[in-house]
Amino acid sequence: MNSILFSNPPPFRMDSDDLRFVHCKSVLKIPQGGTVFAGEINAGLYLCKISYDKLGATLAPVKPIYSPPQLRCVLISAFPRPQIAKRILFESACFGVECLIFYASQKCDVSYIKSSLYTGEFREHLIRGAEQACSSHIPQFRTAQDIESAIETASSLMPNSIKLAPDPYEATSNFSDSVKNGSSFCVIFGSERGFSNSERDILRNSGFTLASLGPRILRTDSAIIAALAQIPQPGSP
Repeated sequence: MNSILFSNPPPFRMDSDDLRFVHCKSVLKIPQGGTVFAGEINAGLYLCKISYDKLGATLAPVKPIYSPPQLRCVLISAFPRPQIAKRILFESACFGVECLIFYASQKCDVSYIKSSLYTGEFREHLIRGAEQACSSHIPQFRTAQDIESAIETASSLMPNSIKLAPDPYEATSNFSDSVKNGSSFCVIFGSERGFSNSERDILRNSGFTLASLGPRILRTDSAIIAALAQIPQPGSP
């Protein structure tokens, strides 16, 4: 945890039973009057002075600090098993994607879709990822009933983007060869069993390039990290 995010504007408040309070006081051992990075979700990030009291702590801004801008990327993934989805949520926020869309693919396990993760718990993992990256921005989160709906949503959010579909079986180019600095991206991943043939046809007809991330078959979360790491981050201040 490199920063702490709140849903309200400053000054920020942590109760004594808040795990973040415990982490600051007992693990990091930040002293009375010490400083931490804290901010409002999708708003400002600040260097804050911490003041402890009997009920918790107040974080008062001292000065605003730089929060990295979001990556011009919509990330689309078929619903994976929940434990993998948690990693994808976390990493998508770490990398700063603008939107994350999970969709019901033709090969995905329908039981995954019913997880409570996708109806509320997802936000916790997005926030943790942004806190790790010391950013106040969290991705938009959406779900789609099929690959066509996911692509339609992504196209409306990120028109004129470079469209890439990592596929170890029918790739026609290397992922890195299609990455261009200053561009926006839409990157889509199939289920744990890969894309179906009809989904590949839909992708090609929608302007996606089937691209290779290398010779190894990666788990979905590992493949997503490998892809996002190749997309240039917006410039630093």
